[in-house]
Amino acid sequence: MGSTNDIDLVTQVHQTCEHLVLNSSEQIEVNDEAIDQFLDQLDIARFQKLSTGWITFPLKFDTVEDEVNLVAILDLLNFGSGYRQELHAACDRGAAQTIIYGCMGLHISQTPVDAQGLQKLTLGDVSGYFGIPLLGTEEAHPSLPGVTISQPSVLRNFAEALTKVLNETGEILQAKGYRSLGHFILDVTTSPSDAAPDWRPSAVELVDRLARTFPAFQDYRVKEGTSVYILKKAQLLAGDLHGRFQDPTSPAYVHFNFDDVDQLSVFSDNVLPTVLLHLGVLKLRDNTLQHKLDKLEPVSDTECWLLRAAAVYASDCLVNRCRARIDAVDETTDSNVAERANQLASLFNAVALDHYLWHIGKDPEIRKLPRLVYQDTVYF
Repeated sequence: MGSTNDIDLVTQVHQTCEHLVLNSSEQIEVNDEAIDQFLDQLDIARFQKLSTGWITFPLKFDTVEDEVNLVAILDLLNFGSGYRQELHAACDRGAAQTIIYGCMGLHISQTPVDAQGLQKLTLGDVSGYFGIPLLGTEEAHPSLPGVTISQPSVLRNFAEALTKVLNETGEILQAKGYRSLGHFILDVTTSPSDAAPDWRPSAVELVDRLARTFPAFQDYRVKEGTSVYILKKAQLLAGDLHGRFQDPTSPAYVHFNFDDVDQLSVFSDNVLPTVLLHLGVLKLRDNTLQHKLDKLEPVSDTECWLLRAAAVYASDCLVNRCRARIDAVDETTDSNVAERANQLASLFNAVALDHYLWHIGKDPEIRKLPRLVYQDTVYF
């Protein structure tokens, strides 16, 4: 791990994203006026409705480990947004829907997805379960009249990346003595034998362990002076497990009743920068980058990290501004303002904000907007 100091990785997400954006003011900036406007106009009832991330699936599981394992694999494979157009054209599904479709297929067919099973999955298996074509158009053979050759599908690289992540994760789990990814997560979130009576599991610690153990969760770029950590999938998984197992009667509750979910950042992907730019919270000052986004041209690696980091920092600014408003409430505050602040106090953190922004990204006027395109990644 390329950490430059001993602070936890979630704190590094907040700090490095802020540093990168503040040192890139000639390209992008946060609009404080738009933040206030967003908070003033926020429909709290709609926010509450859209700020829940986990979707309950009508599936049965033999054990808690099996259920945690499926949630974990869904988030482990939560990438491919750069293939959005190609997936819709070939499969009539986006990246997120493709991953859900494939994972549901693996579960329903009872295909083993433990450490050994993940290692055995082939490119053909992934193509079949996830509905990703490996072959594309047929073209005439250059020297044999009447003979055609099938060209590789434009989605083959995506299928290969999914296969590599699954195989690699299985290998690491087996090497470390874990039955499954679910087993690993339950072990990390188990109360130590010497824990205090009021011990609770830590989302920050889970994110740290995931990122330090599995390459597919190592969503960071380490460069002297410009290191940036985002950790989208590891934080998403911690948030999803917390949201999924909120019932105190569930045997998994003690593992995911995190006391530090408020420390997580948003789960920055290709959607959040688009939504925040649309809301005016982010302002792009780089005309070249704006042209790429407008034309759906692939952005560079550096531009991709900047846009995603900007979404994290802008969201942190939103959360901090909301908390400042809540803290400012006293006996002199207008009753309507105070009531609104109190409502937000129980709802508003980065995880809830992420889910809300992602969901309004599906609104027709925002859904049609061009999003950043970047394919060479397994992080979003």
